[in-house]
Amino acid sequence: MNSFLSDALPLDENLVENICFIKDSNFNEYSILEQKLIPLKKTKIGWENGVFWFKVVLKNSDSIKRIVFNTNESSIDFVEIYANSKLLSSTKNSVGLTNLSFEIENKTGKEYYLKVNFPYQVNFPLTATSASSYYTHIKFLSLLKTGAYYGFALMVLIINLFFYFSLEDKIFLFYSLFLVATNFGISHYDGVFNSWLTSDALFFTNTVSHFLIPLTGGLFAFNFLNLSNYMPKSKYFGSILLLATSICYVGHLVFLNYKFFIAGDILALLTLMYYWILGIFVIKRNDFAIFFVVGYSLVLIAAFLFVIPMDIGISGFSLPLKHVKFGALFEMLILTYAITFRVKKMHEENESNRNAIQEYIHKLNELEEQVTSSSNSENKSFEVKINEIVRDYKLTEREVDVLLRLYKGYTNKNIAAELFISLNTVKYHTGNIYQKLNIENKNEVISLFV
Repeated sequence: MNSFLSDALPLDENLVENICFIKDSNFNEYSILEQKLIPLKKTKIGWENGVFWFKVVLKNSDSIKRIVFNTNESSIDFVEIYANSKLLSSTKNSVGLTNLSFEIENKTGKEYYLKVNFPYQVNFPLTATSASSYYTHIKFLSLLKTGAYYGFALMVLIINLFFYFSLEDKIFLFYSLFLVATNFGISHYDGVFNSWLTSDALFFTNTVSHFLIPLTGGLFAFNFLNLSNYMPKSKYFGSILLLATSICYVGHLVFLNYKFFIAGDILALLTLMYYWILGIFVIKRNDFAIFFVVGYSLVLIAAFLFVIPMDIGISGFSLPLKHVKFGALFEMLILTYAITFRVKKMHEENESNRNAIQEYIHKLNELEEQVTSSSNSENKSFEVKINEIVRDYKLTEREVDVLLRLYKGYTNKNIAAELFISLNTVKYHTGNIYQKLNIENKNEVISLFV
């Protein structure tokens, strides 16, 4: 058995003995029998997508009535299965949910030819098993693992949305968007939407999902790390990376050229790495940056070692999708803890601010009491002084009115207007005041009260 097959199924369940392949050159079910095929040693063939033929030789399958061919590569557009130059199946996805699977009646018991179209990466991790074994064990475990992963992701999403609506902190909303985008992208590798969407729809949504990941990831990182304060100019280079990424993905949609898609994936991962590196730089200034850096370390490394080898078709230094999911789970756990830590920190800051405000209000009240007390004292001493002047210099009531306004700095015209008397009357009373108090100008009036 080829080495790449041992990871897909236990040795006693996988019926595949060996696989050979060749890129299609308008072969049909008859001419393919005359071609010299290449032994498939690794699941990843290369970055040049298109239609390939595979010759699959089974072992110990003579007694098995129904066989399920299964591949953990959901981006395959179609598969046609031939035996003895007769078409047995050409459906896209008949029994699988997260895998591309085909159930056929085993008539030949030995050799099958599969014609497969790869619109994206050329990756063909094919296994074959009996239908009874597939439905009893393999499909159940696949559904269980998939349900557990997306169930946990949904729980984390609900927690973040709860904090967003209760605390009105946009950080939780940005992470929720990033969480949705990330798992939307993973779900396309998982094949979750294969049973619901057409090939054309999957082609579009898969491309869009790959762009949404760096877009929402950059938005979340910029706000979570508070880069607008620490590194405000960092947004310019991040915007350039996102713009270049979007151009590549649009080029893929318009020109249907897979090279654009590969370039877009590389730029998307570089965008995420750019913000991860920025997180390292602000660790000393941002208490939450350490969570960001640690949380994204595993999933970022796993994404690089999964997406790039998958896109260009190399098997060395590559990781399967399950490692990306593990990294994503680790990131969600770390950031879920960071969320609770952030909420606790916010609560402590609010409590500290509340205490500071209460202390400030207390000091204001004390100051107000002091000012009020001082003002009352000043008013009392001023009243005493007025009474003394009136008694000692025998001022009339009108002269007191004029004296008080002279003390306040009123002009003769203002005094006349306020007391409803003529300007000459004001001058008359002012002259009497100067004479009685033995003063010569308004400045001396002020000095009487000091």
